[in-house]
Amino acid sequence: MAGDRCECRLLAQGRAGYVEYCSHCGVFHVHVDSVTVRFRPTALRDLRDTLTVAISNYEYLRRAEEPDAPDSQRVRQGAH
Repeated sequence: MAGDRCECRLLAQGRAGYVEYCSHCGVFHVHVDSVTVRFRPTALRDLRDTLTVAISNYEYLRRAEEPDAPDSQRVRQGAH
């Protein structure tokens, strides 16, 4: 089994989970609660960029919902 040879190093840890990098298989292991997803570096970078745009748009929409915000505001699109 490929997982038996993994040589994971902890890169970051937070309240929701943690991220390891395996030098043997060359992928990131992203652990969130009881779920683990493995990403190649390019896929993880793309996910990071997508999540950044999503959070930015969410915050933009929240500000637009404030009572004094103009009605003409639109959601910004990610660079893809």
